[in-house]
Amino acid sequence: MTEKELLLTALLNCKRSDLYSQDFHLDKNQEEKLSSMLRRRLNGEPVQYITGFTEFMGFCFKVDRRALVPRPETEILVEKTLDLIKDKFGNKRINLLDLGTGSGNIAVSLAKLSRTLQVFASDISQKALEVARENARINEVVHRINFLKSDLFENCFKHKFDIIISNPPYLTSEELDSSAIELNYEPRISLEAGNDGLLFYRKIIKQAPRYLKKNGFLIFEIGYNQLEKIKTIAEDAREFIIEKTFRDYNGFERIIFLRKNN
Repeated sequence: MTEKELLLTALLNCKRSDLYSQDFHLDKNQEEKLSSMLRRRLNGEPVQYITGFTEFMGFCFKVDRRALVPRPETEILVEKTLDLIKDKFGNKRINLLDLGTGSGNIAVSLAKLSRTLQVFASDISQKALEVARENARINEVVHRINFLKSDLFENCFKHKFDIIISNPPYLTSEELDSSAIELNYEPRISLEAGNDGLLFYRKIIKQAPRYLKKNGFLIFEIGYNQLEKIKTIAEDAREFIIEKTFRDYNGFERIIFLRKNN
C-alpha cells in the first residue's frame, strides 16, 4: 500500500479495497485527525508509528516509539531460520533465543510458524519488552514465549539454546547522525553500535558459545557492508564455523549462519 492508503485505512479502520469500493466521506473529526497524521509524516515520523501498526510475515504488529519498526529484509531472517529448523531439527523440540527482541516481530513470527520451538525473547529495554508481550498476545502466542529483561546474555544463565538469533544494532554513530530523519524517531539504543557498527557482533560472538548447545546455531542479520568483517570476528573467536550467508532483496549479504564447532 502507498503511505496515503496506509493512513486512510488506519483512520477509517477499513481494508485497502474498501477505499475504492465504498464511498467514504470524512467528518470534521476525521479530517482533523488526517491533517494531524499528514503533519506528523511531513515532519519525518515513520508512517508505522502514526498508524500504530505494521505488517510483518503476514501478521499484524503494534509499533510505537518504544521499539524499532520491523524492516522487510528481516522477513528473510525469519524465513531462512524456519528452513534451518526444518532441515536440521525436523520435528525435534528445540530452544530458540531472540536476543534483542524489540517489538517481538522475530520471536512472535517464529512461534506462529513453527510448533517445535520453545521461544525465549530478551531485551535490555523494559518498554520494548512491553510492546513484544502485547504483540505476542495479539498474535496468540504469548503462552509460548518466555520474556527476559537482559543486557545481552546477562539473565540467560539458566538456559542452553539450539539457536540464538539476533538483529542487533549495526549502524555506526556517524551513519546514525547523518541518516534520514525517520530514524530520529526510533530508539537510538536499537540502532547505534559504536564507531564501526560491529560492537554487538563482537560481544555476542564472544559470549554466545557458553549458551549454545553442541552444534547450535548463531544467526545474525547484518549491515549491507559488514559480512567480511563479521566473518573475521567469527574466525578469530575460533568457536564457530561459517555455515551459510544469504542476500537481501537488493542483493546485499544480509544474513549469516554460524554453527558452534563443538
